[in-house]
Amino acid sequence: RRLLKHHRVKNFLSSFTGQWLDLRVLKDIMPDSRLINWNEKDQAAIIAETELFVAEILRRNHSIDTFIDPSFTYLNKRNARLYGIKFPNSEKMTRVQIERGGRHGGILGQSSIMMATANGVDTQPVLRGVWLLENILGDPVPEPPPDVPAVEPDTRGAKSIRELLKKHNSDSNCSSCHKKIDPPGFALENFDPVGRWRDHYPVYQKVGEKVVRKDGLPVDSSGTMRDGTRLKDVTDLKRYLVENIDIFGKCLAEKLLVYATGRDLSYAETVELDRIVEQVRMKGNGFQDLIVALVLSESFRTK
Repeated sequence: RRLLKHHRVKNFLSSFTGQWLDLRVLKDIMPDSRLINWNEKDQAAIIAETELFVAEILRRNHSIDTFIDPSFTYLNKRNARLYGIKFPNSEKMTRVQIERGGRHGGILGQSSIMMATANGVDTQPVLRGVWLLENILGDPVPEPPPDVPAVEPDTRGAKSIRELLKKHNSDSNCSSCHKKIDPPGFALENFDPVGRWRDHYPVYQKVGEKVVRKDGLPVDSSGTMRDGTRLKDVTDLKRYLVENIDIFGKCLAEKLLVYATGRDLSYAETVELDRIVEQVRMKGNGFQDLIVALVLSESFRTK
């Protein structure tokens, strides 16, 4: 706990969040200029929001459900404009209160994560779904078989990404995994490639010398999880995770222990993680408590 209070803990937080949340890829992504005018200061702001957010959860030993549905975030004028939040014309990152249960806030509503799980041009529910299963839900899917094509076994006539995936999933080789991938992936579909909320997909048309953005098809972010839980959008996905917090807690604990030991975990170690996650939850589910419990675990101390 003394070490976790040291100022150099920021090095750990930057390294861990970069690995866990894929923030390291942001340096290689440049948003489409038709989407937004973007520069290095914008990128720095969205990364700072996530790092300051995680640092507070650790410093104050907030419950780990704060990662999912917090009452605060960190803003400056740059990331505030992405969320449509009024903010002074200032570059200083400032802690601000936000409403729980909303669209933005937490790692399922921050621009850095939405941008890291897109390509700067468009969004793909499959990619975001795979990312969620790997990094939030702790239920990764295997690599697709080599004889299964990318999303297009006879997708002729598909007008939207949902129709395209529906045609793709008619192939029995694809449907079993996509039943797990697509619902959480679609839950994030209201976020565009830089994390702004949208109700319609954009359509770009050239009018004279200018390219004009118009509303295209409406975004449908609904879906049904494998356990039957229906999701309307990301707010329902957040609620689902808070109500089933051990799903996220186990995934976070595994990511921390893999980071700490530098290797994949054995079956016996995953069983030990279940016990640790339950014990930490009984004590209040603090993030700092979880790290301490992992450091005291047999896996970390002896292997």
